[in-house]
Amino acid sequence: MKILMLIALHVVAVFAQEIKVSDKLENIEVQDQFEKKAKMLPHKTIVYSWDKEQTQLANDLFDKEPKLLNEAILVVDSSQIPWGIKSLFVLPKMKNYSHSIYLNDDEQYNKKIAYKDGYLTVLKMDGDVVKSIVFVKDMQGLKEEL
Repeated sequence: MKILMLIALHVVAVFAQEIKVSDKLENIEVQDQFEKKAKMLPHKTIVYSWDKEQTQLANDLFDKEPKLLNEAILVVDSSQIPWGIKSLFVLPKMKNYSHSIYLNDDEQYNKKIAYKDGYLTVLKMDGDVVKSIVFVKDMQGLKEEL
């Protein structure tokens, strides 16, 4: 019994391993607030948001300078938002923005992305390989990374 528990814990740990620099990122499909689908790659920069405040910060910058999204994609971890709240409140508010805000509902995938409370995660990519992972807290830091 103990051996089975150890094997199960090992399997969970392997699948939930956080992405590191030089790792390959799986090219999943995400959907924006307008139901437009896109692959996360081949974008050169992936901006990952984890909460409302950081998403607002990114949206404010992309509203002011939409050209910054030419080679970047904004992805929001929406796996923790209940469906009712997302459909009644979150998506209608997101539709006020003209730029795409991609939602990723895949909780297991999101757990692999590096996270720091109160920060955006910026992944710089070379094809499907992660070249750098940077955490940014303010608009100036995000602008510098883009």
